[in-house]
Amino acid sequence: MFEDDVFAHSINIAKMHVFSACLSDLSIFAVANALSKLPTNQALRSNTATGFYKSGLFNNPNDAPAEFSQQEAITSFEVRLSNLDWETQAIDRAIFTESPKALFRWAPIADNLKKQDADIILNSINFTWSEIRQRYLRRLDIDTVCASIESEK
Repeated sequence: MFEDDVFAHSINIAKMHVFSACLSDLSIFAVANALSKLPTNQALRSNTATGFYKSGLFNNPNDAPAEFSQQEAITSFEVRLSNLDWETQAIDRAIFTESPKALFRWAPIADNLKKQDADIILNSINFTWSEIRQRYLRRLDIDTVCASIESEK
């Protein structure tokens, strides 16, 4: 099926939308946890998360198909940040909302089949994120990150 141009193209569209959503969730979670020992500063957290998000989008080695707009993805991310409570929403697994929705929305599966397997699709990405969050938190040196930011002021 991957040799079929139409199917391959739809996979590439889906891949970029899911990647963008995963990057959105992870950027917020990473920043919220890395800066958790600093006094809450919405601008610092939002600017840092936006920098991570843009870097991930622009440095992705996959060529984005024309149906995926990096600028629309950035705008959506910035809107998401404008409504975000960094102290309560961003710090835990509850922030991982965009990636499950994107996987469900963009999976190249017939809608009637998706509906039958909605729980499986949504849970699959949630279970995957669990291990990624644990690895990140084990490796994160919050004190060093926060000290580095404090020294830059």
